[in-house]
Amino acid sequence: MPLASNAANVRRVVTPLIEWAPALIAFCLTAVLLAGWLASYDEPVTPKAGLGYWLGIAGASMMALSLAYYIRKRLATGAKSARALPSWFRLHVISGVAGPALILFHCNFRLGAFNSNVALLSMGAVVASGVVGRYLYRFAYHSEMTALERVFAAWRLLHAPLCVVLIVSALVHIWAVHRF
Repeated sequence: MPLASNAANVRRVVTPLIEWAPALIAFCLTAVLLAGWLASYDEPVTPKAGLGYWLGIAGASMMALSLAYYIRKRLATGAKSARALPSWFRLHVISGVAGPALILFHCNFRLGAFNSNVALLSMGAVVASGVVGRYLYRFAYHSEMTALERVFAAWRLLHAPLCVVLIVSALVHIWAVHRF
């Protein structure tokens, strides 16, 4: 029986940590972004070269990685694939938060040229709609409320076009930076 009681003890310790993990991660990310914003006045990075350039590439790559969930979700067939979707969703959320955070460091928390402003603002809209969608998803699928499911379906109609605008504006931004 010691093995069973050890497992129960581990669950008793780990479960609260898992429940508090999103809040702790949000707090840490907010602190890092605030520190970066405060340090941005010292002009430590520039988006055109060096660290700032590579932060832009890393951020864009992470946002592209977040599309893997959408693709995987559309291609998922069978019970085994359906069970793997929560892991893909976690990857989508992590890369959908970390990528834009890197982009904020890339742009040094400032607006620039028109095309980069469009990309940055559309990125902000996608992230904001993603945060709203995350909580709509939680309530829509953990309750019996069909009205909330309809709201979640309507949210999808907003989030998907915003993602398309982000992809197009990011590609235009990348093309313009390398072209001119």
